[in-house]
Amino acid sequence: MPPKPDRSALQPLRDVLERAQEIEAWLEDATEEAWTADRQLQAAVERNYGVIGEALRRFGRAAPHLVDRIPDFPRIVGFRNRITHMYDTIDSQRVWDVSHSRLADLRDACQTLLQAIARDPTLEQPPPGWPPGVPPPPAQRARHLNTALLRAAIVNAPTVIESLLDAGANPNIPDRTAGRTATHQACHHGSAALVQRFLDAGADFDRPDADGCTPRDLARDNPQLQGTAVLRALGTPASSDPDPMPDPSPSPDL
Repeated sequence: MPPKPDRSALQPLRDVLERAQEIEAWLEDATEEAWTADRQLQAAVERNYGVIGEALRRFGRAAPHLVDRIPDFPRIVGFRNRITHMYDTIDSQRVWDVSHSRLADLRDACQTLLQAIARDPTLEQPPPGWPPGVPPPPAQRARHLNTALLRAAIVNAPTVIESLLDAGANPNIPDRTAGRTATHQACHHGSAALVQRFLDAGADFDRPDADGCTPRDLARDNPQLQGTAVLRALGTPASSDPDPMPDPSPSPDL
């Protein structure tokens, strides 16, 4: 009988740490010229970044209250999406630069967090009354809630999103890189029930991101939402464009 998968936050962190160390080992003696000429090495490193992004996405679902301890969390997850869906747009020079300027920070953050959880296993579980800890002043609490909602929407964590909306998180606060809100992310992921939840929470489906794309546009173009009641409730006709919608995750650059 195969072993049961580890659904805790620890295994994804271990996977990130292992893959980061592999990348560092491969690039330790490589020159920039050798990197540019070695497509096999590039593919291996890109594959590991894909695993790192997927592991962090799973970590975000298991422990959304800890994602702010991971530097560049949304961008790394977005980079995974780019490797998976837009592999022909990957800039190998950018991968080289990031591997030498920011990978060590990610490795150290995961190592530190693993050690912290080993010392205090309760850290892995979101405390009651999320966000964790002593309730901050109202304005600071609102910032915590809104930031947490954006992150939960990026990794598509419905239970966390529901809790945060119930706690008063604002679904119309954009991220700082692409101007996308949690509502954009919900329409991208395409759960009719979740989009309806954002509609009930008073989300603005006509707020454009930096590229002029609105949540309503994403809902209209998402095949998973075609013919659903929530699309009709938005007063949005089905898209006649069969091409897949653009990925509204944060900037794919690390």
